[in-house]
Amino acid sequence: MKRKINLDLIREKRLKLGYSNEEMANCLGLASPEKYFRREHGTYKFQAGELPALSKKLEIPLEKIFA
Repeated sequence: MKRKINLDLIREKRLKLGYSNEEMANCLGLASPEKYFRREHGTYKFQAGELPALSKKLEIPLEKIFA
């Protein structure tokens, strides 16, 4: 069963905490802020290995990241 990532929650939490796309890209080891932006907006999918760092940075329990 595939689980969908709650992109709205991720975006809302990032904005609430005041993190830029650049800060998030650095946290996930991405080459540019645009690569993070594309993931957050659903153009590309977050990779499984990126989810623990995303969860920690945004203070969201890993299981809550999924819709």
